[in-house]
Amino acid sequence: MSNRIIHSPELRLRLTQLGYDDKLSKKEFIEKVKRIYLEETGNKLEADIKVYTSKEARVGEQSGYDGIAIYLDAKENKKDEVYVVSQGSTDIKDWDYNIKAMFVGKEYSQAKATNKFVLAAQHHFKLNNNEDSTPVIGLSHSLAHDNNTTAHLMYNTFDEIYSVNGAQTNYYQLFFANAKFANAVRSHFSLSLSENDYFTIYDIDPNKLRQFAENYYKDKQKISIRSFLRMIHFMQRVLQVVFSRLGMLRWWIQILIIQGYGH
Repeated sequence: MSNRIIHSPELRLRLTQLGYDDKLSKKEFIEKVKRIYLEETGNKLEADIKVYTSKEARVGEQSGYDGIAIYLDAKENKKDEVYVVSQGSTDIKDWDYNIKAMFVGKEYSQAKATNKFVLAAQHHFKLNNNEDSTPVIGLSHSLAHDNNTTAHLMYNTFDEIYSVNGAQTNYYQLFFANAKFANAVRSHFSLSLSENDYFTIYDIDPNKLRQFAENYYKDKQKISIRSFLRMIHFMQRVLQVVFSRLGMLRWWIQILIIQGYGH
């Protein structure tokens, strides 16, 4: 069992579900957190609770990112933690983002917004963001897993990430999101150095690119997200096989870009 305040899969799952209830006031939300803890553990949650939303932080207005930060301060146990629940796909804006991010790999604004929100929450709760600071645990489902893990790989956003039915981070998205990773890929696979020649990434054998990405990010694959690069999203793998065998992958991506999904 984890030594975290929110220490079980059931608690994390219910907290993730609660993060989608935008109709609750802060007081109601806090009472729900206490109730969930009591129902799952049989004990009262001995911690002060504060919440902060991405809307309050004015983060995600353009990208569509939504999230809530929950600060638990158990003074008697000298333990405090921040749980950031990032929402998955909830509206058409999120599904549009899914196409751009999951399939083309050209969109990552919600991942950037995730990190921006975590920093805003730490500032709001008056916490430091150095290595010895209050741990930040990401909770997510669906699209939010991609946002949380991509943010972590780019910015070291979280100490732990827990997800259910998550849309996995893909290496095409990381290529466009992380300039250092992109340069490493270009160097390793002898690709064009032109940033405008974005099609070359799709010419690399997917398995070789996956292996390179796993090795590049191996130091960031903590236990809680250890398998995320190995659990390549099912649809992504299907599309790679089908389109590469038919010689149509480049054509399909170009069509999406022409329709506005690559900008």
